[in-house]
Amino acid sequence: MSQIRYDPADVPPGRTRRLLCLRRDRRRSDRRGPGWNRASLAADSFSASNGGEPFAGDGRLLTTISPTGDGLRDGATIGFTLNESATATLEVRRSQPPASIVFAQTRRLLAGPNAFRWAPSDTAAPGTYLVRVLLRDAGGNRRVYDVQQVHGRRTSGTPVVRVLGIDASFTRESQPPGCRVPARRDRHALAHTRDLSIRAGADAQLP
Repeated sequence: MSQIRYDPADVPPGRTRRLLCLRRDRRRSDRRGPGWNRASLAADSFSASNGGEPFAGDGRLLTTISPTGDGLRDGATIGFTLNESATATLEVRRSQPPASIVFAQTRRLLAGPNAFRWAPSDTAAPGTYLVRVLLRDAGGNRRVYDVQQVHGRRTSGTPVVRVLGIDASFTRESQPPGCRVPARRDRHALAHTRDLSIRAGADAQLP
């Protein structure tokens, strides 16, 4: 602990309180340990990959997966770099209502490149999922990283993961409303889905 000695007679009026505050601040800094810095904990270089060929529109902060269990683009790998060791929690949240956390995993990570993997089951609802990363270091300092809401292509923040729904094609050119039509499912589509929309023409959508 730092020791400060002074003769009150040598301290001008109004300066004593400032000197005592300095001594108290130094004691608090000593208790936090050497190298303590609240702003030091950080992560950067966030990225996402489906482990295969990217879909249209995919990039460093956007990846599309089709969790059918066929081994092709079944999950998303979320990567980032830490500047020091920390306990990290990865959360995946559905953006469409009802918005909720569908996946969470906590691990102790070392400084340097790290990665989490989210591989949902084939019953995962199609849609957009947002990634959040929460960090806590040995000194108790915390950082939270979220998806950046911006217009256009994002260049910072955490990634977004798109989960594909079912894709269908029809063996006939057209059918009248209300009739049954034969369809075949794309081999990359979900085995089970609750969401299927059929479009007739450019604008109409049938239930």
